[in-house]
Amino acid sequence: MDLRGTYIGEVVDNNDPLKEFRCKIRVYGLMDKLKDDELIWFYPDNNSFFSGGDSKGFGSGSVPKVGSKVKVKFLNNDVYSGVYYSIENINESLRNEISDDYLDTHVLLYDEEQQLKVIYQPNRGFEIYLKESHILINPDSSITIEHKGTSSIIELLDNNIKIIANSTIEITAQDKVEVTAKESVLNGKQVTKLGPTPSYSGVLAEPLFAALKQLASMIDSKYPTSAGVASSLMQQAEQLATSKNVKLTK
Repeated sequence: MDLRGTYIGEVVDNNDPLKEFRCKIRVYGLMDKLKDDELIWFYPDNNSFFSGGDSKGFGSGSVPKVGSKVKVKFLNNDVYSGVYYSIENINESLRNEISDDYLDTHVLLYDEEQQLKVIYQPNRGFEIYLKESHILINPDSSITIEHKGTSSIIELLDNNIKIIANSTIEITAQDKVEVTAKESVLNGKQVTKLGPTPSYSGVLAEPLFAALKQLASMIDSKYPTSAGVASSLMQQAEQLATSKNVKLTK
């Protein structure tokens, strides 16, 4: 039997017991009458990603989908040395998705059943997508990380970073969390808490010391007068106790 040349076949079994991305293929015109369990295992061709390690084997692969049409060939004209090396037709969902921005498109990975894709398009940018969550590098170089349902988003745009969550944002460190900026704003719409529990109400220094200064002035004016001693002490206390960096709102 002359097995030179290229053949077309259909993947009928992808559950490779050796887990080497092999599959059983019914080659049209050669194996039409064979039962599934009589078909040979075809190896993938063109595995050119090196993984190192002790085995020095290849480090790339994709488990074939049952029902896919593939091109096959037989090495050394040997029916037991079959390899598959190309999928015959494009996924229709992929075709529809890239059609509006087709030129210069690069599709690195696309699996409709697993809702997985890695695609670059000039007007769309570079996207890594899995089950409605995605990372998108836009054509303007801004970056968007978005969770399923837009429940949480991180945006990197020029010099700005925006973090949005519908529920909670947690930042935890074993030793220290350090935030440095010319101005830091912490705005709790209902409550703003600083430090561990128990928590108490914050004190607004300016109105508090305005009231204390009035009391000090009243004390100084009582007979016998204290010649402004209480007022002077209150002014010194205000300078020492009022922060120039931390500001609170009521």
